[in-house]
Amino acid sequence: MPSTKTVWGIDVGQCALKALKLQWRDGRLRALAFDVIEHGKVLSQPDADEQALIRSALAKFLNRNTIKGSTVVISVPGQASFTRFIKLPPVEMKKIPEIVRYEARQQIPFDLDDVVWDYQTISPASAGPREVEVGIFAMKRDIVADYVSDYLAMKIEPDIVQMAPVALYNFLRQEYVGAGGTILIDVGAENTNLVIADGERVWIRNVPLGGNNFTNALSKEFKLQFSKAENLKRHAAESKHARQIFQAMRPVFGDLLTEIQRSIGYYTSLHRDSRVERVLALGNAFRLPGLAKFLSQNLGVEVEKVEGFPGLGDSEVVSAPMFRQNVLSFGVAYGLALQGVGVSQISTSLLPPEILSTKVLRKKRPFFIAAGAALLGAVFAFAYDQVATHSELAGSGGEVDRLKRQVSQIDRDNKDQQARFDEQKDALNAEQGKISELETLVGSQDYAYHVFQTLLTAWPRDPRWATWNPGTNDPPRTSLSIIEMLDIKMHYVPEVRAYSEIAKRAGASRVTVVGHEPPPPAEGQEVETAQPADTEKVPGLLIEIKAITPKTSVEGQRFVNDTLIAGLKACKRTIRLQTPAGTEELAGIPLQGVFRFRKEYSDYVVRPTTKTKKDEQEPARPTIDKGDDFWFTAQWVVDFGPLKEWQRKEVFLDLCRLAITAGLDAPGKLVPGQATGAETVRLAQIEKPLADLTRAWLIGRERLAEIALEGEVKSWPRERMSAAE
Repeated sequence: MPSTKTVWGIDVGQCALKALKLQWRDGRLRALAFDVIEHGKVLSQPDADEQALIRSALAKFLNRNTIKGSTVVISVPGQASFTRFIKLPPVEMKKIPEIVRYEARQQIPFDLDDVVWDYQTISPASAGPREVEVGIFAMKRDIVADYVSDYLAMKIEPDIVQMAPVALYNFLRQEYVGAGGTILIDVGAENTNLVIADGERVWIRNVPLGGNNFTNALSKEFKLQFSKAENLKRHAAESKHARQIFQAMRPVFGDLLTEIQRSIGYYTSLHRDSRVERVLALGNAFRLPGLAKFLSQNLGVEVEKVEGFPGLGDSEVVSAPMFRQNVLSFGVAYGLALQGVGVSQISTSLLPPEILSTKVLRKKRPFFIAAGAALLGAVFAFAYDQVATHSELAGSGGEVDRLKRQVSQIDRDNKDQQARFDEQKDALNAEQGKISELETLVGSQDYAYHVFQTLLTAWPRDPRWATWNPGTNDPPRTSLSIIEMLDIKMHYVPEVRAYSEIAKRAGASRVTVVGHEPPPPAEGQEVETAQPADTEKVPGLLIEIKAITPKTSVEGQRFVNDTLIAGLKACKRTIRLQTPAGTEELAGIPLQGVFRFRKEYSDYVVRPTTKTKKDEQEPARPTIDKGDDFWFTAQWVVDFGPLKEWQRKEVFLDLCRLAITAGLDAPGKLVPGQATGAETVRLAQIEKPLADLTRAWLIGRERLAEIALEGEVKSWPRERMSAAE
């Protein structure tokens, strides 16, 4: 049953704080108040003090509004969180928590002690043969604590912490329930949340592209400072140069479209029976002239900008000019408040347990005081009884000695049991450590993200593709330098040499893995009995790609090899083999041919249209015949283990080069968030090569900084750079 308490949903974004106050009264939702407080600067600007700006906004909010007696629900951004939807076999309801906890250990790429996580069944459990879908939501504990700390510092104690994309899903189900397959596009300042709701199904993705990308495009095109470019973007509709502004931002429009199309394609590949029939738009970026129209034309579905919240009726709050002006940015705050009221579809919370415990203890403090008084009285009574019986015990010395001996024996037995328990625990931990290492490597969401990021970097792009019209085939599709992906899969492989044609012909004994180090011998094993390095099985990760390009025959093969395959071979994590013919990078095209002769072609054949009773035609498949396209499968094998000593040295040397280029004193100062003063300007000079280095090694920015500091500690001097080069 919905709660009748008032609820504040507070969403602190990159540009502003948005808050909405709701209450369930007389059988329906009522909006009681709202607030919008813009930050003095966009939080992601290099010179912005993020903590000071957030706390200033919260202070203004408290001065304008009261939260006493209200439930407070706050948001955390989707890009910092982990979401996974899994299907469980038909089980009894009471067994779901145990199974989900096991799945959480497998799916979440961190130790469960280091994260705050929660789950919820998306489809109801039953005794029948139906699968149960469960959503698992998690975030690193320290990241959650960092977001919550700003609220606690301003004396705001949140009751619920929810991920922004989940709040958007709750908003979507509340306002647009029963609308069929619907995708909600919420473009924020730095990231875009994509949420698909289709019946009981929900799918969430965060795209690292937002309003700041539009601003940066204008800043670069018109040579403006960020603040002036931001102002130009916000008033683009009224500007007499609206056309030029649109053209400057068009590449970003294309990037956003590509990510949306990829997301829809991936979702429909998971759910073949599903089709996105409706597209809703949120976020102030949709005030930009032409963005909604551009997406509508290219997606083939009308993009509807959210104009209001019918579920809240026609109250003074939702009718206020300021609310209507900012309605595109209130989706998250609305979804948060819905959860606080108790009418949301997903009701998980990432509130750290220690904060929840503090709140509970504070509420129970009066009971503890009363219990303490009762306990104190009991202690006095016990002390009196001990004094009264002391004389009796003094006369029973033999009995006391016997009891002491028994206690000593129990203590010795307890220590023996504890020692045996510790031995078994150590053995168990050792086995679990081996299992966890493999699970972390294979199941790491962060690692998989970097693999696909590297693949995306190597993927060829043609700017004409964004404006290509399939109806007119202008420019001719065969002239486009593009590759269209049909399928991609990732597999663990126990032996990387199996994917080398040379190894298959020459035999594994003549082909070694460059840089591979055999595992150390087990304790007590003699070193000389260990297998030599070239006969050790070396595991890896195989990425299989099926794709087509409009370029045909020999030209298509040359194009794919010179672009995609060359880019994959350049990645430093790509497995390299030392063969009789030289060094071989495991990235290539084992299968190729004409697309029309492949079984996948049947999914792309143009089907004849049929007429309905109303003489309306059914939408046809793509009108361009792709039968003559060059079809291929590519195999790319990468090392997924932790960086080896020689690899860390290479990373460190690369970082040294970048540091010297930027004039920084030491690689340890390469962390963007810690750069200050003149270092920030110099750091900006190497932002792109630093990002390229991150992708090349398939590791994150923080890990780069750790390796740099590690290199300093181990004293890898710059003098070695010349020798290495």
